[in-house]
Amino acid sequence: MNLNQGLDNPWAGHYSSTFGPLVVGDVIVIAGNGGGGGDSAPEDVRGFDARTGRRLWTFHVMSRPGEFGNETWPEDAWTVEGAMGS
Repeated sequence: MNLNQGLDNPWAGHYSSTFGPLVVGDVIVIAGNGGGGGDSAPEDVRGFDARTGRRLWTFHVMSRPGEFGNETWPEDAWTVEGAMGS
């Protein structure tokens, strides 16, 4: 499984793990960010099917436009701020 695939942030392709994977039933839960730059990449938590490796879901730690809570952050903050799990 290539964890760089499917990253939807400006640092896509530069995945960096922030902790080891967690297995819950048949789901592998992984958090990490896109690394790089002076800004912190948005840190997403993703769930993958343990048998197929297919991504099941993504939780954006800092909500994106159209997601619940996005209006509580400065406009477009999700594009440059991250490391929310640190």
